[in-house]
Formats: sequence, structure tokens, C-alpha cells
Amino acid sequence: MTNYAIILSGGSGVRFGADMPKQFVRIDDKAILWHTLRAFNESKLIDKIIVVANHNFLNDTKNIADEFSKVESVVAGGKKTRSQSAYNGVMAVAQDAKNVLIHDGVRPFVSDKIIKDCINALENYDCVASVLATTDTLYEIENGKVKNIPDRDNFVMAQTPQGFKYKIIKQAYEMYEEKLTFSDDISIVKHYLPNKEIFLVEGDAKNIKITTENDLK
Repeated sequence: MTNYAIILSGGSGVRFGADMPKQFVRIDDKAILWHTLRAFNESKLIDKIIVVANHNFLNDTKNIADEFSKVESVVAGGKKTRSQSAYNGVMAVAQDAKNVLIHDGVRPFVSDKIIKDCINALENYDCVASVLATTDTLYEIENGKVKNIPDRDNFVMAQTPQGFKYKIIKQAYEMYEEKLTFSDDISIVKHYLPNKEIFLVEGDAKNIKITTENDLK
């Protein structure tokens, strides 16, 4: 029984504004994706890695992934949505897998502690999400105006990795409908398997998703 990490690197990086997808932008002369893969490759609790690549940059992704011994395969991502890419990654996991962590390829600063906490939580829970407390006031808006000010103690900010027993995430994605849009994999499980509890582990403020040029700085 193995622990898989699926690294989603299929994005086009439109919001980033570079002439290439942001996962290939360099930090310390290495692609952002390289740093992300290193974190999971060095984890003692991760056995195998599947990289989901932008279909237009398969060879570029493979060139990076080839440096890491735990990468089992590089598969093409969906052409439209994150969920399509995650579906392709989940379906590439071996049938005897135990757990699956799904992580954004452009979160290169994920800590070994978060990876450990997610895997360890899956010993007792089917699903786990890494989250941060919300420190800012939240506004619920309608037509450009403040409708309600909810209690921020009832909200957290989602990060990745998100972890699942393999049979659970596979079951959820087997029901996945491409006409629907989901922002992450916990959302998929909550939609199709609403009775599944989601256990929370503490994320890290440094575990940012690089979305804009300011994030890179």
C-alpha cells in the first residue's frame, strides 16, 4: 500500500503575465515546479509522484520530472479546468494505492511538516485539508455592496496539499461531471460524497500559491 502525491502543473498562468506557464518561471535558477517536486521527493512518507502537465508543455515538464526518482509518470492535464487535470491524475494512480495527496505545482514552499501531518491524519480519517485561520474581516457582498459580515472564526483559508484515502478520491472523481466547476478536490468530495468528514490540519503562511508577479517576488 503506497502513498501517492499528485502534483497539478497543468495551468496556463494567464494571470501571471509571463510568456510561459508560471510553473516554469525560475527561483534560484530552478523552475517553480522543480522546487515543488523536490519537497515531495524528499518526504519519507511519499512513495510515488504523478505530475499532471500542461498538454502544451509535456516535454518541458518531463525534463524537470526526470530529475526525481519518485516520479512514476507525467500525464497530460485537462484543457479547460483544474478538476479535469486532477481527474487525469487520480485515474493514473495504481489500484493498490493507500493514500493520495493532491498539491498545486505552484506552491513550491510546502513544508515537510504539512506533508507529514496530512499523511498521518489519513490513518484515522478519509479526507484531510490543510488550512490557515482567517485573520482579516470578511464581507459577504451582493451587487457591489456589503450584505453581511460573518464571524471570521467560522472560516478558514484552504491550501494544498489535500489528502484522501485513495478509494474515496477515486470514487468521487468517477462521479465527476465536466459541466460543473470546482475550485479544489475537497469541493469534489463534498459535492459527490457529502457525508464524508473533512479533517483539518494547520497549514503555513509560507505555503503560498504563486499566482501573480508579486507572489514571485
